[in-house]
Amino acid sequence: MVGLKNNSIQYLFYVFLFASILNSQTLEGLKKSCYQKNIKSCTILASVYHCGLSVKKDYGKALNFFVRGCLIGDSKSCSTAALIYYRGKGVRMDNLKAIQFFQKACELGEAESCNVIASMSYYGIDIVQNKKNALYYFDRACKYKSNSGCKSFSLILNEINNRQF
Repeated sequence: MVGLKNNSIQYLFYVFLFASILNSQTLEGLKKSCYQKNIKSCTILASVYHCGLSVKKDYGKALNFFVRGCLIGDSKSCSTAALIYYRGKGVRMDNLKAIQFFQKACELGEAESCNVIASMSYYGIDIVQNKKNALYYFDRACKYKSNSGCKSFSLILNEINNRQF
């Protein structure tokens, strides 16, 4: 659990606790709540299916609920959907969709997703290499309090400035 903030650990604890008492009636209530745009319900359902907690593991259903959570504004759901698409775990690998979800997560304040898009742009991984685009996303990561984003932003800015003179 290295790198998780206290609220993330607490959230995981509640997901596992909730999964231990999950039944079909509760599952249907969560689905209904998720379809009514309750982010927490979507995230819990996605996690339950993703990890196979009290239900059969189903990456397709997990992805569906992560995407739904993302579309109603949950940055963690966006970044998890991006990872599922990028790795092709249980679904067809789709790097374009992964990039779109990383970008959405970044827009919603997920610093690590900003760093991922920035790195992909800097090195030209699955997208056209674009150092100015990388600079933009590292700057956003830095604004979201990512130390690595700030360091990378400074390094690339120096690199760009040194080439212009």
